[in-house]
Amino acid sequence: MNEQYREAHTLAWFILDGLGIRDLLSPGSTDSFAFLIDMNALFEKFVWRVLEVLCAARGLCVRYQRKDRSILWDAMHDRPYARVIPDLLVESPGADSWLPVDAKYKRYDSKRLDNADIYQTLLYALAYGAADSSGESQALVVYPSSDVSERQAAVEIRHSQGNVVATVRAVGVHMPTLLSEMRAGKTGLQSSLLCKYLPRHTPDLV
Repeated sequence: MNEQYREAHTLAWFILDGLGIRDLLSPGSTDSFAFLIDMNALFEKFVWRVLEVLCAARGLCVRYQRKDRSILWDAMHDRPYARVIPDLLVESPGADSWLPVDAKYKRYDSKRLDNADIYQTLLYALAYGAADSSGESQALVVYPSSDVSERQAAVEIRHSQGNVVATVRAVGVHMPTLLSEMRAGKTGLQSSLLCKYLPRHTPDLV
């Protein structure tokens, strides 16, 4: 009569005894189920929500996965070549440029930025024209950090003559600390690290 509870009992036994699966590809005698989360998508939406809160307090707008068919262009046939979909674009009302933000669920606190991620983010920086005070295009990569230390990196893209064309910056955020700061409504080490690279609000001229 308890057969219908067998799967629930098995799962409870796994949890209470602290058991786990050592090899996903080898067969075993115990039934289980798959519970997988796309952490790339989850982290991307986490960064989106955090930036929405931080930007709203600064008069900035955040666009999530804005599709754009005007960046990559087929010059021979005068038509769009492919869509470009940056994770996030931070916009200052009244400005003509955006800050592209790419959320990467990777351990960049222990290794260098992948070349492919640099190339992708560089395209966003050049296409959307978010520039700093020196006029250089900027883009931001946000990744999860394993601790609360201030982890930052910057890769400059230079012309062969030496002048800087664009800068891709990478910022590591410690998610538990950042969540605590957001819940408390206070600017702490992690939230201020993100705010450091946000564009300044440009008020409309009357």
